[in-house]
Amino acid sequence: MREGNLFEDGEGYEAASGEQSEIVTVGVIGAGRRMTPLLSRMLEYDYVDVRMVVDASPSAPGVLIAQSLGVHTSDKVEELFAILGEIDFLFCVNDDDELKDRVISEFRRTDNRRTIFFNELASRFITSLTKDARHLMQLVPPHAWGPGGQDD
Repeated sequence: MREGNLFEDGEGYEAASGEQSEIVTVGVIGAGRRMTPLLSRMLEYDYVDVRMVVDASPSAPGVLIAQSLGVHTSDKVEELFAILGEIDFLFCVNDDDELKDRVISEFRRTDNRRTIFFNELASRFITSLTKDARHLMQLVPPHAWGPGGQDD
């Protein structure tokens, strides 16, 4: 059996064919402390096109980072709904159950079969993989939790 990481230095992967690289489009709902590490990571790569970041707070960390890089931001989820059919991945890291229900309802209403929905658990999983963590990471350090649990 081979020692080390099979996929080290890109071995085991094939580059996308053609002159233009494949681009994935992303939308984000909830740009607070829990989503910011993954959002920041996505914004580092040319093959990720973050189309919109939505958060009720204009001073949310992810909103500020997105704005500094020219990514469209909004406090209205309806703006994201208008382009939902153009998005490959939608990350929703938000504690508002009503908002999550609205997102799911929009998927059903438009019969959207293109966009893949990632909730907080999926976001934590992906972040953990990118950090080579040996356990599933919390996206907020425990000292930042409020009395009711994890703050956004």
